[in-house]
Amino acid sequence: MLRVGEREFISLVLLLVMIFMLVLPIVYLLISSIDLQQMLEILTSVKIPPDGELYTVYNYPGYVLIYITGADYGPVVNSLLLSTLVSLVVILLSMITVIASLSMSRARWFFGYLLPLLASIPMPFLSAYAVIHLFHRDLGIVNIVLGSLGMGFRIAVDGLAGIALYQIIHFLPLAHLFLLSYAESIDRGLIEASWNLGAGARATITRILIPIMRPAIIAVWSLIFILSIEDLVGPLTFSRHNAARNLLSYQAYIGFISEYGYQVSPRIASFVFIMLIITIAMLIPLYRYLSISRLGVVSFKRIYIEVTGIKGSLLRVFASILLIISLAPNIMVLLYSVTKGWFLSTSPSLAWLDNYIDVLISPYYQRAVINTVVYTLVASMLIMILGYFSAYASMRFGGGIATAIEALSIAPLVIPGVAIGIAYYQLFHSVARGMPIDPVYAPWIYLVMSYTIRRLPYMVRPLEASLQSIPRSYEEASFNLGSGVVRTMWGIGFPMIFRSVSVGLVITSIHVMTEVSTSLILIGSPAVSGTHPSPITPVIANLLVYDPLLIHRASSMLILTLSIVIILSLIISSIASRILKLPRD
Repeated sequence: MLRVGEREFISLVLLLVMIFMLVLPIVYLLISSIDLQQMLEILTSVKIPPDGELYTVYNYPGYVLIYITGADYGPVVNSLLLSTLVSLVVILLSMITVIASLSMSRARWFFGYLLPLLASIPMPFLSAYAVIHLFHRDLGIVNIVLGSLGMGFRIAVDGLAGIALYQIIHFLPLAHLFLLSYAESIDRGLIEASWNLGAGARATITRILIPIMRPAIIAVWSLIFILSIEDLVGPLTFSRHNAARNLLSYQAYIGFISEYGYQVSPRIASFVFIMLIITIAMLIPLYRYLSISRLGVVSFKRIYIEVTGIKGSLLRVFASILLIISLAPNIMVLLYSVTKGWFLSTSPSLAWLDNYIDVLISPYYQRAVINTVVYTLVASMLIMILGYFSAYASMRFGGGIATAIEALSIAPLVIPGVAIGIAYYQLFHSVARGMPIDPVYAPWIYLVMSYTIRRLPYMVRPLEASLQSIPRSYEEASFNLGSGVVRTMWGIGFPMIFRSVSVGLVITSIHVMTEVSTSLILIGSPAVSGTHPSPITPVIANLLVYDPLLIHRASSMLILTLSIVIILSLIISSIASRILKLPRD
């Protein structure tokens, strides 16, 4: 049995830490700044009929341009419609790719895991600009292909439609990996029993696979909905179109930046509160599904669904094309880093390592890279420690506090980063105004804090899945021999799930270094100096706003930083493995 005193002390400390890092700033923001009249005004600002058209057709010499933008219904309706459309399309497409992957044998590791894993690596702003590059009216790769094929039309995507396209491409590999990981954990005996009873592929998929996967499907759908509604990259990238600016996340961010250095206005707090209402309203009915869908790291347990004939071949070809398209923006970012003049030209020139050298010799870029690496490593270590304590408490401890810890460990998934960033600024700027720890003067403190709490679920959920598979008898033996809770946690449980910790550390580090919302809000506009505190994401955003051709230099900076972070994470995992004296494969 666990020692009650230690258990309660650990649970209470964890709960207080999470309340301080997550609940307190949000509550303070709402109490200090909320204005019901402002919120009512925003909620009722619905445009019926909407501004603009869903698409417009233009006749040019030699071709017809189909310009798709989306109609503007106002910030609340736009955000809800966009998130609903994106989440439904992503779930539909990801189920197609998952079923196709399960019907593959030899190629599953490549199309089912490797391609989406590479495509899921975040490339903030750069991948969105790559989508613009794909569908640019004159220079877009898609339209160049259409022209070379002699087609009499071109397709250009902008505004809300551009954001939707970017988000679908961006979120598809993430949804695919989560759903495939869940599907691989299904007992293959159920699938084999279906075949033995004479069921075909369609019956097995619709009556066995999809019903069993329902918790994961609902959990991933809600996650994509929330990620879509909080996304800042899409609205900022397509903000040249007026409708793209009329989203809750963009309005909250742009209003805050215009007031940076002052108190947060009631209008900004109202945008944040509306976003919170929407996301929390989704969390409450879906918490049961989120809590039972402990989506672990990618597994290689084999279940196989036989889809034969021409339909099976078409399914696999279509799914492969979808996954390749989802990887295309990341491939383009890699190509941007070794070319020059490609974004506004059809014939780029090779730069080889010139862009990387420009980053390395510039004090401004050097500082951004160093800041990002330091912030990422510190936040990732904190996430690993806090994440393991949280996962262990929620899986091994009982009572209301453990339940609260589990709920708070899920909550960062549904609380928009814009809300956390603005709430951190409002609370700590009010408390420490003019002091050395004021976020205006020391934003790095609050960047690390916000990264830690924002990316905590990326560590907690896989660790919970791993702990769930470990028999409690090992820990009970440790307690019977006189070990305390902390010693048992780190001496027995931690080494047994260390492989999951290592994978979680790398994944968490990647998502920390590419965090956008809180970085943009807490940094504001980074000073052009060699001593600025900014990570790379605000620097990349400023470069692209100033001159889109700087996408080549920005891409090299991101690839360089990403490589450093991954290498250091692997080194840390290797050192920890040797310290723990874990056996090598």
